[in-house]
Amino acid sequence: MAATPGTYYPAKEQLTCPGVCVGSDQGDPVRDLVAKYQGESEAAKRHSLAADSVTTDIRGLQQLISSGNYRAALNLTSQLLTMYNQGKGKAGQISKHSQSSLQIWLTRLSLLVKLKLFSIAEAEAEPFGDLEKPDVFLQYYPELYGGRRGSLAPWRLRLLLAQIPGFCGKHTDSVNRLFKLVECVRTMIRNVKAGLAADGTVILEPDNKESQEALECWEERERQVLYALVNCCIAGKDFESAVKCLDMLLKIEKEERKASLLSCYGRLYLQIGSLTKAEIYFKKATNLRNLDNAQEKIEDLLDAAALDIGQGDYASALTSYEAGLKLCEAGSKQEKLLKNNEAVCLLYLGRLKEGVQILESSVTSDPANVQGNPMLNLCTLYELESSYALQKKIGMLGMVSLHSPDSFPTHSLKL
Repeated sequence: MAATPGTYYPAKEQLTCPGVCVGSDQGDPVRDLVAKYQGESEAAKRHSLAADSVTTDIRGLQQLISSGNYRAALNLTSQLLTMYNQGKGKAGQISKHSQSSLQIWLTRLSLLVKLKLFSIAEAEAEPFGDLEKPDVFLQYYPELYGGRRGSLAPWRLRLLLAQIPGFCGKHTDSVNRLFKLVECVRTMIRNVKAGLAADGTVILEPDNKESQEALECWEERERQVLYALVNCCIAGKDFESAVKCLDMLLKIEKEERKASLLSCYGRLYLQIGSLTKAEIYFKKATNLRNLDNAQEKIEDLLDAAALDIGQGDYASALTSYEAGLKLCEAGSKQEKLLKNNEAVCLLYLGRLKEGVQILESSVTSDPANVQGNPMLNLCTLYELESSYALQKKIGMLGMVSLHSPDSFPTHSLKL
């Protein structure tokens, strides 16, 4: 017999009782590295936003994230969750959830994944399970939401929780959770197509605007889960399953994205050494592109270069990258990518000094280019080029200290 709403209280083990891991606060690794190699006086000159530099609210959190100070943002989420009795050491204790608290958890777990702090992410995600416990639903709080039904948790949190085991090397667990999620999404799509609300409870008019928006929303979510499955299968080196997931995606992907999807097939086949199949899919992608459009032409040149590298033809790949650089906008993400790849090609062609010059020029001309991958490649080239590599890398550390937030991956300096 069903209980009257608001009179049923589940046992503690049936509830979601999350908390921030003790000892998960983050420092500034860039400052620590400067102190080690250049002394405390230089480290004191470094200025980056910290959790105590902004207001202790969502606005402060947004400010830290937009400036790239993800470690400081992570520390601030800990302070914000303390307000909901879900802070340090509170795991296992009963607390109330809200849309705001769960949005903060989504931000925190996303930051942990971004910073590759996977073991902490896994531990803090564990109490949420599959977000099916009663206290993450509107119905659990009738005094706040009346007779409303549905989940308090944002969709992105549900998707992220399914992916986290894969980031920790547990790819089978992630694949199982993601397939469970995709089946749930498909049920929602069937309900909406049948003229019902997504959860199957309310009848909607088939031509209703709300019904059409719901259908588009759930179809996009199906695509998101399938992309997550592709990435998880590739990470677990299950390439056969990755291809099957791409096949499912190809049937439901929007026409304007199909060229990029076919390009994904090509790059996957390159990874497993099937150059013939890679070339077939790159050609299919080319056929769907408007090569008069600069953006699509650059994507086509990147595919051609990837195939050339797979065949060991670095000279042709270099030609494609140089052609792409003539088409892209100065300072764009694509320009950074192309210059980085151009430098690597020059290394393989025995033109080491030219590669160093391109990366040095890119990094020093625009502080926005002081990023992990270009810096890793530049420091690697320094090691190959000169016996003064250490001094040059310490020089780059000074630039990182001046221009980079606390999320800069210090391992890329190879110090």
